[in-house]
Amino acid sequence: MTAAAYSELADQLRAFGESVRGARQRAHLSKSAVARAVGIDRSAITRIERGVQAPKFSTLLRLARTLDSTPAELLAAIGPAEPMPLSNDGVAPDRPAKRFGENLRLARAGAGVSQADLALDAPTDWSLLSGYETGKRAPNLRSILKLAHSLGVSPAALLCDVR
Repeated sequence: MTAAAYSELADQLRAFGESVRGARQRAHLSKSAVARAVGIDRSAITRIERGVQAPKFSTLLRLARTLDSTPAELLAAIGPAEPMPLSNDGVAPDRPAKRFGENLRLARAGAGVSQADLALDAPTDWSLLSGYETGKRAPNLRSILKLAHSLGVSPAALLCDVR
């Protein structure tokens, strides 16, 4: 990744942190209360809100639930505003990694990019990318942001219907 891409990623993590802080404050929850509900320590919430820590996928899901939100809503202000058209593929909403993988596959196909090319551009390991698309692996927020940027879609589009 270039220095500009790292800078953009850092800006996106800060924007995500601000979104989390705003949702927490609207819910009238303390950092300690959120940390207990999510199952992480209070300092991790502080690092997430400051944009210096990217939560794991499972933490992102628990954080969104705790804040009565969705991952897509927490990332709505990041990236292109155009919604990504999704097919009605029957992926169960209780399978968040599978739903993310299907969204990623659709976005990659829509961009006309192979897994190998996306892995090089993102950059990420091809086997991880394959695992993401099949729902066998779950990315952290930093990976979601890099993939969305490489595909020219919003991170919220990749997390559409992920709960």
